[in-house]
Amino acid sequence: MMTSKSNSQNGVLATTPRKIIAGILVLALLYLAYVLFIKDGVVKVSGSAISRLIDMDVRFESYEFLNGGSLEITGLVITSPYPREKYRDENEYQRDWISAEIGSIRLENFDYERLIEYREWFASKITIDSARITIYKDKTLPEPPFEYKGLPATLLQKIEGSVKVYTIDINHMLIQYDERNKHSYSYGVITFNDLTAECYNLANDSAALSLNPTFRIVANTRAFDRAEIEADIRFDMTHSNDAFTMKATVGPVAATTLNSMVAEVLPAVITDGEIHGMNLDMAADDDRSSGTLEFEYSDLKFKVDNGDEGSLGSALATAAGRVIVRKNNLPGGNYRVGEIGFDRRKDRFIFNYWWNSLKSGLVDVMMSDAGRVIKLDEKAMEVQ
Repeated sequence: MMTSKSNSQNGVLATTPRKIIAGILVLALLYLAYVLFIKDGVVKVSGSAISRLIDMDVRFESYEFLNGGSLEITGLVITSPYPREKYRDENEYQRDWISAEIGSIRLENFDYERLIEYREWFASKITIDSARITIYKDKTLPEPPFEYKGLPATLLQKIEGSVKVYTIDINHMLIQYDERNKHSYSYGVITFNDLTAECYNLANDSAALSLNPTFRIVANTRAFDRAEIEADIRFDMTHSNDAFTMKATVGPVAATTLNSMVAEVLPAVITDGEIHGMNLDMAADDDRSSGTLEFEYSDLKFKVDNGDEGSLGSALATAAGRVIVRKNNLPGGNYRVGEIGFDRRKDRFIFNYWWNSLKSGLVDVMMSDAGRVIKLDEKAMEVQ
C-alpha cells in the first residue's frame, strides 16, 4: 500500500461524486487494466502498482480469472494517500478526499489477450457489488488553479484504444459526501443509500457508436434515508459538445433536507415543511443546461440568520424573508414550474453540473416575484 504524500490528488478517481461516480470508477478500472496489461504484456496486477499509477492507496484481497473469460476482484479498497484528519496539512487547495470500499467487481467475457494484442478493451458485463464510498471536501481552502474537467464522452475518448462494455450493473452502493463550508460551522452531509443502477453501451469504438451512440444510465437510490430518487441519463457519445439529457423524479421528503442545497443561495434556513415530489427534465452540453423542474411543496417554515435572535435586525430579516420565499407551491394554487438554467463551470466534474442545475430550478420555484429582482450574492457563486 502506498503512503507517499500527494500534492495534487489528480488521479483518475479524484472526482466529486453524485450518482454516476460508479461509472467513473469503471472508467478508472478500464484505464488501469489497459496500462498494466499493455505495458507489461502479462497479467500481473498488484495494489502497489495501481497505487503508483493513480496516486491513490489501493489494495485488494484477491483477483481471479474464472472460466478463462471472466475476471473477479474482491475486497477492493481505494483511498487518498493520507488520513482524513491530515487533510489541511496535505492540501493547499480544495481537493476531494476519497475512501472507497468495494466488495467485488466482476468483468464477464473479459478478453485480456485481445487487449494486449489489439488494444481493445472489451467486456460483455461489469458487476459492482456492495460498495461504500465516502468523499470529503474542505471548502474553507482556496479553489485550485483552473483545470478543465471533461464530461463522460470526452473522458472516454482520452482512453487509448477501443472500449466496449455492453452492460454495467451496480448493486447495494452507499455514497456519502461530507463538506466543510465557510458559511457554516457544522459539516454538511449528504447520503445516497442502496444505490442501484444499470448502464448500457459504454463505448468509444466508432463502429459500435455508429450502431448506437447513446450511453445510458438508469439508477435509483434513497437520499437522506428517505427520499426515493429515480434517474434516466443519456449521453450522446458522438456529439461534438458532449450533449446529454437527464430525467429524474424525487419522492416525498421533509423540506429540511433541502438546506444542504438551497440555504446558501436563499436568504433562509428551512425549519419545517413537506416536499411532495419533484420531476426534473433537463438537456445539457459542455456549455449550459436548460429544462424544467416540477416541484410541489407545502407549509414551508424557515428562519433567517441575520442578527441576534430577538433583535430588531433579526425580526426585519425574517419579515423580509417571508416576502422573498414562497411558502407553498401546489397545483390549483399559484403553482410555478421552475426553469433550469446553469452555465457549466468547466473546472468542475459533471456532479457539480447536475447539482447546480437542480439548484437553479429549486431557487426559481421558491423565490417570489419580489425575490427574483434580488441578485444572488457572492455566496451563491462560491458554492458552485
